[in-house]
Amino acid sequence: MSLIPFYDLPDDSQLWIFGIEKDLGEPKEKLFIKELDHFLETWSAHGASMICGRELRYSRFLFVAVDMNSVPPSGCSIDGLIHFLKDQEVILNLKIVDNSPIFYRGDNRIQRVARSDFKKLSSSGSVSMDSTVFDNSIKNLSELRNGEWEKTVQRSWHKQFFS
Repeated sequence: MSLIPFYDLPDDSQLWIFGIEKDLGEPKEKLFIKELDHFLETWSAHGASMICGRELRYSRFLFVAVDMNSVPPSGCSIDGLIHFLKDQEVILNLKIVDNSPIFYRGDNRIQRVARSDFKKLSSSGSVSMDSTVFDNSIKNLSELRNGEWEKTVQRSWHKQFFS
């Protein structure tokens, strides 16, 4: 079996994080997870099944990880994942594969804004160095588990927007 519980994957597993444009809502979330699990059950690199897992957090972030001690992902397998997610964008009518927006906590919910808008928010004081941001650029599970994903602007690359 290639799809295992996300928490069973080792710390050195390669990680991809996809910020979803808006909250999926229960019906779309169930459909998306069902289709994703089907894809991941058959996901392979050079014909060999990869041991992988997934987690959907806050109904806004998709984590997909591959155990690098099994079969490592290939360029073609990563392309397959991206192609699957782009198909889901059409089905769900929302963006999944777009790493340009910034996600942060504001007004007691998760916000998604363009980088230029985040800069404006920093200038106006609407976000501060103490605001919580999501760093979707982390690359392995140890970073996620060690708190490198959800953190304050002060501890993140996002501080570059404050001048």
